[in-house]
Amino acid sequence: MSNDENTVRHRAPFDFGAFSLRAYVWLVVLFIMVPTLIIVPMSFSPADFLEFPPSGFTLHWYQEFFGDPQWQKAALLSLQVAALTMVCSVVIGTMVSYAIVRGTERFRSATQLMVIGPVIAPHIAVAVACYLFYQRLGVVGSLAGFVAAHTVLALPFVVFTVSAALSRVDPDSNRPP
Repeated sequence: MSNDENTVRHRAPFDFGAFSLRAYVWLVVLFIMVPTLIIVPMSFSPADFLEFPPSGFTLHWYQEFFGDPQWQKAALLSLQVAALTMVCSVVIGTMVSYAIVRGTERFRSATQLMVIGPVIAPHIAVAVACYLFYQRLGVVGSLAGFVAAHTVLALPFVVFTVSAALSRVDPDSNRPP
């Protein structure tokens, strides 16, 4: 007889906490996914207005979108803004995170307050402030203006994520021996 045949298997007791966490995660996933699963089929509807369930199937709206030069220009601008915002926020956010984690307590608190400001402030207030500031600079509606505004809004997410990771790194580990 092998050792496996003599092994008695015991079922773990029911863990209500783990079950609740799994149920909560699935509810969040459903809450996020269900609207997408409804909207995507509606985009193939031939109707002029959204209807569910769709009355038919057509690619008309996608032909309109991809065939119109104005929509193509807008989509390209959005992709450019997104890519440049990502690069700027990651580079600046990583430098700020390093300064926060390795800096003095006074500097750390002041910097964290400045970084989290755009998240705490209502987005309309940030937008109006950006607009008035950009109007003085003459960059309203420019690629640089869009990237700067989006970087300000994306920066806190990068800073807090990178700061959390950097806080676990030993400061002496990157010094030469």
